[in-house]
Amino acid sequence: MDTKWRRWIRNSVLKAVAWVLALVCLVLAAGRLSRLGWQMREQDLSLSMLFTSGYRESDEFYGERAHALNNLEAILTQYKSEEYIRAGNLVEEDALRSELMNLPNRERYIREVSDPYGVSDELGLASILTPEGAQKMEELRADQIQRDVNQMNRCFAALNRVPYLYYYLSDGTVTYSNSSDTTPAFFRQQPYYFLYDLGTVEETDVSIGLGFQEWSGDADEYGLHPASDQLYLAFGEEYFAAHDAEWQQARDTLWAPVMEVVCLALLFGLLMLYLIVTTGRRAGDNEVHLCWVDWVYTDVLLVVGIFAFGLTVAALLSEPMLASLPGVVALLSAVGGAVCMTAGLSLVRRVKDHTLLRHSLIGSIVLACVHAVQTVLRAQPPVRRTVLIVIRYCMVLAVSVI
Repeated sequence: MDTKWRRWIRNSVLKAVAWVLALVCLVLAAGRLSRLGWQMREQDLSLSMLFTSGYRESDEFYGERAHALNNLEAILTQYKSEEYIRAGNLVEEDALRSELMNLPNRERYIREVSDPYGVSDELGLASILTPEGAQKMEELRADQIQRDVNQMNRCFAALNRVPYLYYYLSDGTVTYSNSSDTTPAFFRQQPYYFLYDLGTVEETDVSIGLGFQEWSGDADEYGLHPASDQLYLAFGEEYFAAHDAEWQQARDTLWAPVMEVVCLALLFGLLMLYLIVTTGRRAGDNEVHLCWVDWVYTDVLLVVGIFAFGLTVAALLSEPMLASLPGVVALLSAVGGAVCMTAGLSLVRRVKDHTLLRHSLIGSIVLACVHAVQTVLRAQPPVRRTVLIVIRYCMVLAVSVI
């Protein structure tokens, strides 16, 4: 029974059919994977969607939440209010001085002094400015203030463009909110909430971590000031309902092609495993039988296989650009895959035959050099023979290191 089974699995026709099927699976799986990758980039999809039960547990929601917390923290602790910004509280004089000194034709703005940085540090920036420089400095200061105002407005715009996102901010002086109900009870009613109330923190799910920026000064670990700050954030039921519907649709979009690629890859792996086990074997004996491809040097086959693999990858990556020529892409993929599989199986047969290194081009050159040195040594006197032996071993060591 064992002999019949061995003869059946080593049948040449069966191995040929397996090789063709493996090539078809490889081309189909690679092509589907390439199209899936482009589809995921164009539609902003992620494979993590297949391993999460809903939008609430997704990386996308964590990112949305962290972005909202960072904007709220920046408004509360950095920008505070437009009046606070326009009073010049955020202007850094050192940054303005560096910007002024790096302007073209700075001699128009700065007096001739040997060390403008040192003089300005000691006597003040105004001491090295020309009248035109003083005017330019005010323009730079006004530009910086306007940039900060615009950035604060962008933070508010990013928060307000998210439907059913609620927030409340207060530092005891200024207060902002997009909800008519600013009580903690209202925020606790939402599916997700984060409450920072004078140093006390309460959150729906503390396991997902926080997304605040770095803190400094008298701020606590959240970047906020427990003596005065209140920050409430919540996402409503409608927010999750809308995103869960989109999330489920995206999962359905990904599921079928991913399963198709997985099945094709598994089938390709099984077929290649069968070919690796049976290649070089025939039904009648246990000897390793080589074919005409195996007489190509193994290192040359390795280079050819790598080139064919690169050709296949290049064809698949260029598929969206060659959408009008699908036959060309399929042909390049099939040719590259066939050459790669043929070279790989040939190397497997050489491994089974224990001639992988011996049949390489580099190995053949090294063996020819060693045989040449041995021939010379046999005809030399003992002293010269000893010197040549040392040289021979040095050559072998150098080749082995290379």
